[in-house]
Amino acid sequence: MACSEPSAPVTRTQNVAPLELPSMTPIELPDPTSTPTPTQEPTPVPSTEPVPTPFLASTEKSVPPPSAPPTTTTPSVKSKAIPTDSHAMTSQSDPCAYVPRPYKARCEDSLFLEDFDLDNIAQVARFNFSELDKFSRISKLRSGVGHDYSFNTDEYDPSGSNCRSMKHYFLPVGAPLKNEQYATTPHSFKWMSIKFFAPADGVIQDLGEDHQFTVESTKHPGYYFKFHHVKLSPELTHGSSVVAGQQIGTLAEEEAWGEIGVEVRVDSRKVYLLSFLQVATDEVLNLYQMRGLNDSSNVIITKAQRDANPLACDRSSSAGWFEGGGNYKPSADYMAWQYESADNWFFFK
Repeated sequence: MACSEPSAPVTRTQNVAPLELPSMTPIELPDPTSTPTPTQEPTPVPSTEPVPTPFLASTEKSVPPPSAPPTTTTPSVKSKAIPTDSHAMTSQSDPCAYVPRPYKARCEDSLFLEDFDLDNIAQVARFNFSELDKFSRISKLRSGVGHDYSFNTDEYDPSGSNCRSMKHYFLPVGAPLKNEQYATTPHSFKWMSIKFFAPADGVIQDLGEDHQFTVESTKHPGYYFKFHHVKLSPELTHGSSVVAGQQIGTLAEEEAWGEIGVEVRVDSRKVYLLSFLQVATDEVLNLYQMRGLNDSSNVIITKAQRDANPLACDRSSSAGWFEGGGNYKPSADYMAWQYESADNWFFFK
C-alpha cells in the first residue's frame, strides 16, 4: 500500500491530557464484535466474536463467570507516548505445563516474551492491517465500544465493575454519525470488499470460529496481531508464512466492522494488549497522520483515566457486554454515547 510522505511523522507524546468522560451513566451501541471470555482453561487468545448488530438482542449463550486471572501483578499497557507504572514479571520454566491436553499443543506452538519491556515497545507493524481509506473512525484503546476485551491482563476485573475494550474497532466509511440511524442506513459500498493485510512478516496462528486468527511476528517473537471477522485467503491456513503487506483476507460479514488487537504474550496465561499504533513504524503512522491523527495518544485512553471513569459489563455472559449497550440492560443514552462520542472514537478527516 503506497503512501506519500507528510511533512512530519505522527508524534508519540509523553504527556496525555486527561480524558473528559460524561458524568452520566455511560452509553453503548450494540457490540460490533464480541470475544467471549475464555473458560477456566485459559489460552493466550480470547475467542469467538459476534458481528456488530445495533439494536438487536444478543444471541450469545450465557456461561458461568470466569475465574479471576493469576494474582501475579504486572504493569498496565503503555507506549513511549503514554507512560504507566511497571513491575517485574514472573516467568515459568514451562509455561505450558498447566495447560490441559486439548490446548497444550497450541500453547507449545506459541512464542512468548518473558523479558518484555514497556519502555521499549518494538515497532513491529511495517504495513497497515487494512485499507485505511475504507474507514471513517477508529475506537480508542480502553474505550466503551463493543465489549470487555481485557482477559489475561492485569486490567481484567472479574467483578465486571471496571471493564474496557483493549483493541481498536474501525467503522467503515458511510456509516451514519447518529446511532439511531445506523440500523436503517444502507452501506455506501460493499463492506465485505475491504481487504486485510499482514502487518509484519509472520505466521498464521490461532484459527478460530467466526473468522478469527492471529499473525505471529517472526522478527519479533511474542508479538501477535489478532484479526476478527476476516475471511482468510483460501491459500492460507494454520502455519502459513506471510510477508508484510501481503493480502491475507477480506471482511467476512457485511455487518462486521474492521478491528485489530495487538498482543504481547509473556507466558501462556499472561498477555499485554497494546494499541496498533504503539507497535507501528513511522511509515505506517504517517498514513494516520494524513487522516488527521497527529499523535498516537489520541487513540489511547490511559489506564488511570479508565479506572477513574469505570464502565460496568455483564459477567454472566461469555462476551462481557457493556452495561447500557444493546445486549445488556439497554440504555438509549449509553448507546448514543458509545457510538457517537469522541470519548470513544477518533474521527478521521
